[in-house]
Amino acid sequence: MIEIEFSALARDRLHQRIPMMIELERQVLALVTATHEQRLKLDWQCSLTSTGAKLRRHYDKIHSQKAHIKPAKT
Repeated sequence: MIEIEFSALARDRLHQRIPMMIELERQVLALVTATHEQRLKLDWQCSLTSTGAKLRRHYDKIHSQKAHIKPAKT
């Protein structure tokens, strides 16, 4: 969900340069407050089970590659 909030921040608040960190913090807090007040809900189009099934081949590939790596000796 953080990606969604970053996207909203970029669209709504970061269209101009913000010169000071305190102003950036103020902008972020204003966006978070507005989002929470609206009580927006996300309608996820997938389930954890279906996502796991789709991505399993990628995880299996990564884990098999890691199995070939020997730990460094200390």
